[in-house]
Amino acid sequence: MAVTEDLPWHAKPLRLAQINLNELDPQRLDVEAWIDYLAQAKVDVLSFNVGGAVAFYPSELHGHNITPFLGGRDPVDELTTAARSKGMKVLARLDFNRTKDVLYHEHPDWFTIDYTGKPIMHYGFYDACPSGPYYSEFMPSVIREIMARYRFDGIFAVNCHYTSFTIAVCHCAHCRRLFREAEGQPLPAHPDWDNPVWHRYMRWRYRMTTEVWNLLKNVTREADPQAVFLGNLGGGISRNTPHGWELSEIAHLEDAVQQETQNRGAGEPVFLPAEQGKLMRSVAHGKQVWLMMSYNFGFGARFQASPPAELQVWFAEAFAAGGLPYVHFIGGRLQDTRSLDTIRDLLVWHAANERHLGGDSLAETAVVYSLRTVDHYGKDRSPQRYDSHFRGYYQALLRSHIPFDVLHEAALAQTDLSRYKVLVLPNAACLPEEAIESIRGFVRSGGGLVATHETTLFDEWGKPRDDFALSDLFGAHYNGRTVTDLFHSHMRIKGSHPVTAGLEGTEMLPNAGAACSVHLDGDAAAPLVLVPPCPTYPPELAWTRIEETSQAMAVAHEAGGRVVYFPGTPDRLYWENNLPDHAAILANAVRWAGSPVEIGLPEWESVDVHLYRIDGAVVLHLVNLTGAERGPLYKLNPLYDVPVCLKLPADIHAVEVRALVDAGTLPLERDGDTVKLVIPALRHYEVLVFEHKA
Repeated sequence: MAVTEDLPWHAKPLRLAQINLNELDPQRLDVEAWIDYLAQAKVDVLSFNVGGAVAFYPSELHGHNITPFLGGRDPVDELTTAARSKGMKVLARLDFNRTKDVLYHEHPDWFTIDYTGKPIMHYGFYDACPSGPYYSEFMPSVIREIMARYRFDGIFAVNCHYTSFTIAVCHCAHCRRLFREAEGQPLPAHPDWDNPVWHRYMRWRYRMTTEVWNLLKNVTREADPQAVFLGNLGGGISRNTPHGWELSEIAHLEDAVQQETQNRGAGEPVFLPAEQGKLMRSVAHGKQVWLMMSYNFGFGARFQASPPAELQVWFAEAFAAGGLPYVHFIGGRLQDTRSLDTIRDLLVWHAANERHLGGDSLAETAVVYSLRTVDHYGKDRSPQRYDSHFRGYYQALLRSHIPFDVLHEAALAQTDLSRYKVLVLPNAACLPEEAIESIRGFVRSGGGLVATHETTLFDEWGKPRDDFALSDLFGAHYNGRTVTDLFHSHMRIKGSHPVTAGLEGTEMLPNAGAACSVHLDGDAAAPLVLVPPCPTYPPELAWTRIEETSQAMAVAHEAGGRVVYFPGTPDRLYWENNLPDHAAILANAVRWAGSPVEIGLPEWESVDVHLYRIDGAVVLHLVNLTGAERGPLYKLNPLYDVPVCLKLPADIHAVEVRALVDAGTLPLERDGDTVKLVIPALRHYEVLVFEHKA
């Protein structure tokens, strides 16, 4: 995006930092050292915790839990004054979710309770309920007090959510009353995935959370019409559901969209910042996406700095997805300063190159994210039933160098899908009707489609259908049975088809997952068919009893555009086993369905690519993920003499290419619209800018 002076500050490229003060910090906080460092790092916005769970200023509100170590100091005033002296905007971080004993004993109805009436607590704090007056009365009074005292540039609402239903369902009087008024039913006692009332309760919490955020935004605006409001979101495919955050609805409310991608938790991929950045851009309506990334290693080691190599790759993934860096520090006094130089250098580079970051995606493939599937199909096992499918297809496209966007299902009806050649539906079982109709119209108009497993086999509430809602596009119909006992089964290659290109040396591919039993329309082809399970041990018995069946494991069909449907789970298998043959058929399906743009990077599958257009220039991001599959990455693994080939848009003619990270101006070969070059060394990240010569 071109930056103009008349844009509000939160709509511009920024670098943000957050200091999470602890109770003891007023005794040891070095404000001058922090602000000097952040100024050197080109930070534009400082956020730090001000109140809510713990107040770090002399609050006059009864029950506002002031740190016992405040003494005569006001660190809020000191940090605010010092940051503004360097031209920084200042956000007040408020923890909305918990407080100490005083307010609980005076107003027990403000706080969450479980089915037995016992208060829900974490770390010695009582959890506040968004349905009650703690959110609608007490925290608005905190906002008014701090805005009057310090005139913050905005409010950052943290932990503004319901208690996770994986811990307990809140049964306070306000939740019971409001849910009955809305749904005409009593609250479900516990998560019950077979109870339709439970599904309605999940939707109700989404609505309530959105209403609370809107109330708090209005309170902030009343205090200062120019102040911004945003809240933190969980980060991850299925992390937002248990707390009641509906991304597409909340994104409408916020002035900028924030998502936590702090660090790699157990099982989280190295591409998490890019995954979440792409997803949030699809619902951000042109607003900036702020990705919070932590300086510190993780919850099990919160005083440890992440290794420099891990930070370099993690931030590169955020930059490549068009996200703005929001650096998170634990504690006002760091006990591990070894990665501070790395953070400073990353942010300085971002500031110097911000005009070449973000832009309009040139990806012609989009992977659809389905929240309804997370909620009503994934249920309490979404990581296995949905997340693994989504991330398996994500990783297959990444390693095949096919640039792609991520589209929230709610964005399908609001997006001009004609800019894409292929839509990918990784086990999107519960798409809403408007999304299904958008997809059908896209394919009938010539767009390509790839879908896996039980996509559209359920309605948006999780009720099974008799057949796929998109069976007319798949060229396949459900036989009423999903086979799950397929350990050590296989997929046999039948004939020659682009879906199985490059696999000529093998007869079969591993299967082992589940598969929908289907029958095909007469004009549909089956490039892969099922070979039933056979023994694995002892090896003397490991031979196929039945060489093949008529059960299709891949269906190729033309329904206006080309469609590939996989009744099985090759995307999940790829995520779990990392076998290249699964990646090959997933990528081949996308290629056959629409021949979308892809980047030529032979033999370098560990390089993640992102392609944009900005002000007449084409910008290609390359992130080197070599050795980063398991975190933390503690040593970069540079690649040398990396050949790159891509086709430029037809209106980009005489060009030169500049590498913004390491290489400078590079020699370029051109053959029509195709350009070729060699990057001498790719450490963690490179950004290539192709533009007209002067």
